[in-house]
Amino acid sequence: MDSSKLLNSFTFYASTTLSMFRYLISFSLKFTQIPIFFTLIDTLISTYYRFCDLSPFTVDLDDQTTVHFWISNHRRHHKPNLVIIHGYGGDARWQFYHQVGPLSDKFNLFVPDLVFFGKSYSGRSDRTDVFQASCVVQGLKRLGVDRFSVYSISYGGYVAYRVAQMCPAGVVEKVVIVSSGVGSTCDQRDEQIRRVGRDPRDLLVPRHPRDLRMLVRLTTYKDDPLRWLPDFVLREFIYAMYNTHRKEKLELVEHLLAKAPDSDLPTLNQETLLIWGDKDNVFPVNLAYQLQRHLGPKSRLEIIKDTGHAANVESPDALNNLIISVCCLSPYTINLDPETAMHFWTTKDTSPSKPNLVMIHGYGGDARSQFLYQVGGLSRKFNLYMPDLLFFGKSYSHNPDRTDVFQARCVVEGLKKLGVDRFSVYSISYGGFVAYRMAEMYPEEVERVVIVSAGVGCTEEQKSHQLRKIGRDPKRLLLPENPADLRVLLSLSMCRSNPLKWVPDFFLQCLIDGLGGNNKKQKLELVDHLLANKTDRDLPILSQETLLIWGDHDNVFPIEFAHQLQRHLGAKSRLEIIKDTGHAANVESPEAAAVAGIADATDKAATTAMSDAGTPSASPSGGGAGVELSK
Repeated sequence: MDSSKLLNSFTFYASTTLSMFRYLISFSLKFTQIPIFFTLIDTLISTYYRFCDLSPFTVDLDDQTTVHFWISNHRRHHKPNLVIIHGYGGDARWQFYHQVGPLSDKFNLFVPDLVFFGKSYSGRSDRTDVFQASCVVQGLKRLGVDRFSVYSISYGGYVAYRVAQMCPAGVVEKVVIVSSGVGSTCDQRDEQIRRVGRDPRDLLVPRHPRDLRMLVRLTTYKDDPLRWLPDFVLREFIYAMYNTHRKEKLELVEHLLAKAPDSDLPTLNQETLLIWGDKDNVFPVNLAYQLQRHLGPKSRLEIIKDTGHAANVESPDALNNLIISVCCLSPYTINLDPETAMHFWTTKDTSPSKPNLVMIHGYGGDARSQFLYQVGGLSRKFNLYMPDLLFFGKSYSHNPDRTDVFQARCVVEGLKKLGVDRFSVYSISYGGFVAYRMAEMYPEEVERVVIVSAGVGCTEEQKSHQLRKIGRDPKRLLLPENPADLRVLLSLSMCRSNPLKWVPDFFLQCLIDGLGGNNKKQKLELVDHLLANKTDRDLPILSQETLLIWGDHDNVFPIEFAHQLQRHLGAKSRLEIIKDTGHAANVESPEAAAVAGIADATDKAATTAMSDAGTPSASPSGGGAGVELSK
């Protein structure tokens, strides 16, 4: 037999075998309804949850209602409790498998399946979000959970809002709502349905693969994860996830669609964080601003760039960092004397095995708002202490001293009252002036120093030249009075796109009033002191190892300031340059700035851990050589 006949024979037998195999698979799926692929993936996800130290637990609330949870096996008293509430699109496991690993390190987790999802069920006819919330709260009480924060997404946001409303602030500590339509009007709802062009019941409870594909395209922005999946796999998912309690799931959707907007929607007593993808096509970002206005000063809104409705799938790391920054920090106010009080944010799970890291903020808000994107990663390796500098946040003094020396002394005195006697310090911009003084004044307490984008050591000529180059009154920029000033400040501080580009002016004015309105006179005096302060010609050379981190496009303190300061500090210093980054490295390149700081403030294991998590690590360079970190 020649080669062509051999090839034809092989092709015939191979195609026949594959056709028979495909027929048998189709026959099996059609007549036995055994979801083979779904069962395999579902088992893997359950195994992963167990690997994260979570176990399934079923709570019978009464003879008609059962709520199923995944809960932490070993509750740690030093860890806060976090309840995670899912939306449509599967049960709790499938929606949060991207997040449960990192969050289980920081929290005791309680992850319920809402009623009619997963293994939760009720024979009652109530389909309201109030009933769902009541079932979650009753289940938590049966599990012995009396204090918790709640993180929710999409439909889960409605439920979480009701949980926070029905429980006092002492029970529900913090609330995180991601991409939810809470507070939307009938007109907004109808307009959104017209824009989508499909019956929402067909999308939220799909019957066909084409419906599921459209749902995923609608909820994701970056990529379509179902693009390469064949229809028979999607049919398995629909059969397993949506056919169970299909009637009841549809009734839940119908309740939401028929529900009149709550004209008396309560304002929550709890601190509330709203998180939205800027490309959300289900609940557009204008609904986020609307809800934030309703909630008032106890709420905050964070927008995640290039992210759609499914932020838990598209940007899980950013989401985790935001959740950790809100729910894992405890506030402390320390009265240093009758005139001065320092406010600190500290991680709840402090441990003697972790090094202490003090984070000193600059202008533009308090400590927590500036380090929002770094707390999650850094808290895994450090006990964090984040002071609000005097006249920022809740720190205040009647003392007329406006020097960086006084700020440094107050921070260290506050740390001593918290029992912190040795620490490294990480600082940015104005905070760099304060950190430098801390290291100078307290060489025994300060182990290492990280300074990001600060003008320490610049000359009078450099200062004057930079002010002329900017062409604006620095006091108007550092303490903006209107949205136009704030937009200029952000344009000056950022190298990439301006994050405020699409933010409406009314929201920016609320931000200005909230962050900059208090102690404005004293803040202006701090700026006046910096501008009037003569360059310290005898600027001391620090005894500690010092890392300088700079964005290569810093338009506030240009890169030559970094090289100049590094030359002054000498052999014990190192300079790291982050590519394509401006002055606000904590916002534009938070992971790169954090990992570079970790490299200097602790051992190599911490750097390895951050690098393994997908963060570019900083290569050490002694003697002043700059190393560029590519994003």
